[in-house]
Amino acid sequence: MKHTLLKAISFAALTTASINASAYTTWECLGQKEKWTAETTTLRLSGVSFAPGAWRDAMTTAITRWNQNPSEFRFGISYNDASVGVDNGQSEAWFSNDAGLLDGSPAVAFIQMDCIDYWIFGTDVEITEADIVFDASESYTASTSKTNLWGYGGAYRPFQTTALHELGHALGLAHTNNTYNIMGEDWTHTHANGSTTRAYSGEDGNNGAVSLYGLFGGALEDLAVTHWKYSGADGEYSEHVRTRVLMWRGIRWRPTPTTARSAITSTKGKRCAWNSPMRTTGRIPRLPQSATTSRRTISSQQVIHGWAMAR
Repeated sequence: MKHTLLKAISFAALTTASINASAYTTWECLGQKEKWTAETTTLRLSGVSFAPGAWRDAMTTAITRWNQNPSEFRFGISYNDASVGVDNGQSEAWFSNDAGLLDGSPAVAFIQMDCIDYWIFGTDVEITEADIVFDASESYTASTSKTNLWGYGGAYRPFQTTALHELGHALGLAHTNNTYNIMGEDWTHTHANGSTTRAYSGEDGNNGAVSLYGLFGGALEDLAVTHWKYSGADGEYSEHVRTRVLMWRGIRWRPTPTTARSAITSTKGKRCAWNSPMRTTGRIPRLPQSATTSRRTISSQQVIHGWAMAR
């Protein structure tokens, strides 16, 4: 399910290169980033797959979460698409049982890219279509309750995190395996408030969007706290585990029914405070920051007009 290679059409050669401390991965061709030429594109949702109800709401929420990113790029949404398909000139999303399309994956994003060298007349490097196909037989849930979800011992894969991952491909991001990232293992890229989880695009995914489309003029820097962290790589994908809270001597804090809930609080412009009902002096470990950012480079002398299939 996770061990899938990116496929590029024609004689393209894919390589990676380290850039800086914000870890994200993009596609490149002829020395240029593959992206939409406009700062918005409309994703058309199948009227059958995303009829009014829980699945439409979940997909709409996922798109809305990406639209909260600090780049200039935004997805538009169109509902009730009557005819969906790959390479039909429209960007669409739908559920399918077509094994040929899904190739064993719970979801696939088909990204059509142009990479044309007109020699003295310039180049044409751009994304022209993005289609997202979800496996109708996958154990998805539109629920955001922790008890239902894989990462917390539940029986279901969270649909919203998978949708956010595929939408990342649709705006121009490839897989990332060197940091905690929505473009890695998606179902553990989430945070929770009590019993409710919230899927989100995350710091490094947002940095990737900004690298492609520039910083939105009204963007604000915000603080985020999550109880998941990077644990390693599985092929192209980052893997994540639950974070630990350490007490003052580096001893792991383990909650018990008598200690109630501890919390991290913050005030704008102030330091974070660790509040524990145990009245101990607690501290949160400083997690290592990945120092690499990779990008995929498509090397070509002339023309590539084809598809990348990313899961």
